[in-house]
Amino acid sequence: MHYTDQTYLKEKQYKDASSLNARMVLHQRFGEREGEVGWHRWLFDHYDLPEKSRVLELGCGPGTLWAENADRIPDGWDVTLSDLSAGMLKEAKLSLKDIPHRFDFTVMDAQVIPFEDGFFDMVIANHVFHHISDPDLACAEIRRVLKPEGRVYAAMNAATHLQELSELAAHLMDGASLKMFREVFEGQAFRLEQAEALFGRYFNEVSVHRPAKNDLYLTEAEPLIAYFLSMNASETFKQLGEEVTERLAAFKAYLNEQIAERGSIHITRRAGLLEAHSPR
Repeated sequence: MHYTDQTYLKEKQYKDASSLNARMVLHQRFGEREGEVGWHRWLFDHYDLPEKSRVLELGCGPGTLWAENADRIPDGWDVTLSDLSAGMLKEAKLSLKDIPHRFDFTVMDAQVIPFEDGFFDMVIANHVFHHISDPDLACAEIRRVLKPEGRVYAAMNAATHLQELSELAAHLMDGASLKMFREVFEGQAFRLEQAEALFGRYFNEVSVHRPAKNDLYLTEAEPLIAYFLSMNASETFKQLGEEVTERLAAFKAYLNEQIAERGSIHITRRAGLLEAHSPR
């Protein structure tokens, strides 16, 4: 299943937040260390916007960005949260229901934004562009709905992000499912490295913010297994039937051996936040 297959994304991968949450747990448990700023707080640190502003988030998921920054949302921000999946928006509404700030929710394709020209002061698109079949069209739509002085912030993964998963998959999958996994996982068409050139075609000012190196060091097998099973790249593997259970047991044993020998399993994390303004 390709990352930009909208039917698959809406009806399976992001029908609800369960798959996304399985992946977020891995980062939260093994990537956010005491005394360090968490990813969503770090993102919010970079949003440069007046007290009274209109904000649009594309691909808001279960609303984690806002839940983790509930104490920092200016009263004057008029926030619209959107997602391709109605199921995701339902979960976002639930997760944000106790936050004393009003949010608007709308099902939306980032390639067809149903707002008038120059409507928003800021557009946020975190880990969305690798799911968009036509990034140029999405960029053009973002530029269109932004005010002339508006800004877009888009978090994206770099090419080396989680690169160890490809090798680890060889200890879990059979030949056919491994081949498919690598084709899908390594074949993501859009990464941070392509973002500056793309946004540069629509905005005069483009920059990339990168957090301090903060890789994952896994000391438990189960969260990594759950991560693998949550990925759309693992769909072929999950179709192996009874063999899946045997392979998962063997994979868990392998991971526990590696943790016992090395103390942890290292996974590279490389992501950044693109900021663009001054539309062409």
